[in-house]
Amino acid sequence: HFFWENGMIQKYLYGVPFDTESVVAPIPASQGEPPVGTVKTSETGFCFACPLAEGDRVYGLGEANRGINKRGFVYVSDNVDDGLHTENKQRMYAAHNFIVISGQQNLGLFFDYPARIRFDIGFTRRDWLEVTCERADLALYVITGDSACDVVKQFRAIIGRSYIPPKFAFGYGQSRYGYKTRTDFEEVVAKHRQAHIPLDMVYMDIDYMDHFKDFTVNPEDFPDFSGFVSKMKEQGVRLVPIIDAGVKEEAGYSVCDEGKEKGYFCKRADGTDFEGTVWPGWSHFPDVLNPEARAWFGSQYKALTDCGIEGFWNDMNEPASFRGPLPDNVLMTDEDRVATHGEMHNVYGHNMSRAAFEGWKEATGSGMNVGRAAMGTMTTTLLLAYSGGYIAMLMVFMAQGTPLVNMINYKYVAAEIVHTIVGSIGLVAVAPFTALCSGFLLTQKRKNQPEEGKEEAAKELETLTEQEK
Repeated sequence: HFFWENGMIQKYLYGVPFDTESVVAPIPASQGEPPVGTVKTSETGFCFACPLAEGDRVYGLGEANRGINKRGFVYVSDNVDDGLHTENKQRMYAAHNFIVISGQQNLGLFFDYPARIRFDIGFTRRDWLEVTCERADLALYVITGDSACDVVKQFRAIIGRSYIPPKFAFGYGQSRYGYKTRTDFEEVVAKHRQAHIPLDMVYMDIDYMDHFKDFTVNPEDFPDFSGFVSKMKEQGVRLVPIIDAGVKEEAGYSVCDEGKEKGYFCKRADGTDFEGTVWPGWSHFPDVLNPEARAWFGSQYKALTDCGIEGFWNDMNEPASFRGPLPDNVLMTDEDRVATHGEMHNVYGHNMSRAAFEGWKEATGSGMNVGRAAMGTMTTTLLLAYSGGYIAMLMVFMAQGTPLVNMINYKYVAAEIVHTIVGSIGLVAVAPFTALCSGFLLTQKRKNQPEEGKEEAAKELETLTEQEK
């Protein structure tokens, strides 16, 4: 048992769990049955079930469709590249296997499992919660507390806090597919300034690359990329380039050649390098579960940090392929053993983002890390898990180490509406939210700072105009 203020955290192990590294606190395993529900394990899988009282509400699962209260639907943690975020969808880009039951009891359940897992939350039976997965190899954490908020605080304590990002990461970042040239980016910045919309970052989608090859820049559109990055910084704007999981198959392309030579790509069952099709065409996928391959892939980010880049956007890392999901039998390396993609699917994106984090930390010591696919908590290596191209300003909360408990509909506060900022909806929807985040941060800064720093924070708050306040 792990006691926390007025609560308690218990850990139960089943089979041979994969260490996703989601939990950083050293919690010893408990013996016997969990204090709530029943657990059944067999060769065909795992099942946790418990009754739900009439007034119980169920929160959690990170980014997911539908309402804040998850009761009454089936959700599946199985990272997928699906741009249609309709209410009937059971799964999205990330897997956050944490739920909070709030009502007659206040209970948290975290299923630390790296593959597909299904949550039937009062759907088949309104008074019944059932969580199932195909392999009985996982860790279950049971958290009790005085309130739902207390349960979340305890969960945050065991998963670790976020790294501290640079100041610009707290600002607004504009993202939209279609910006291709230097002129496109300059125009976006100019229009935001003309409309008095705060802008601290512009995300660079795949068109900045040389034929969609990771860690390259189109030499025709950006003949002096370092100079352009510097010019944007002079205007208070950081450029945040995208990096995709798929590495283009092309002889003479150094990342591809070196990855193949050193055996750093995921394999087919026969030992040959697996190929899927993504934006550059036929592509390989780095085996980021292999520590050596992960360090190698992370070192590639230096090609862009050397140009002055301070933040990255890791995409297509569910991993996604235009020919459908990677087959379950694609081979990856789990430390010292060979594992299959089917066993490790949901941790792939996490480990790609981890590679980026470790890479730029080694190169520059500071930066911003954004990723699409996520697993568990990711608070220690990732600032924001975003949803399919909609990069929202709620990274302000992630930056304080807040877990993705219930990030419902945050994906709709950005990209397309801001691009049409000349119309009224972007201004109405985004500007107040930016002001809200800015005010929140300055208030928190005053509250959390040591005594010697409060005077400086107070002066900074006083410099805001009445309208900004």
